[in-house]
Amino acid sequence: MRSIKPVIMISEQDNGTDSRSFWMSKTPAERVEAVETIREHYYSMLGYTEPPRIKKIMKLIRIG
Repeated sequence: MRSIKPVIMISEQDNGTDSRSFWMSKTPAERVEAVETIREHYYSMLGYTEPPRIKKIMKLIRIG
């Protein structure tokens, strides 16, 4: 298994206005698609072949 080498990039700090204006120029559907792509890549990096399911937890409490 190959190891991933860390990469450090140094850049000027910006106030985020360019990024915000870029994303606000996209439609809501395009923004959701971008988030979905990032989420898929993240789970792939963690080694999942498909995204994990949300755990359903239910606790019954008897009152009285």
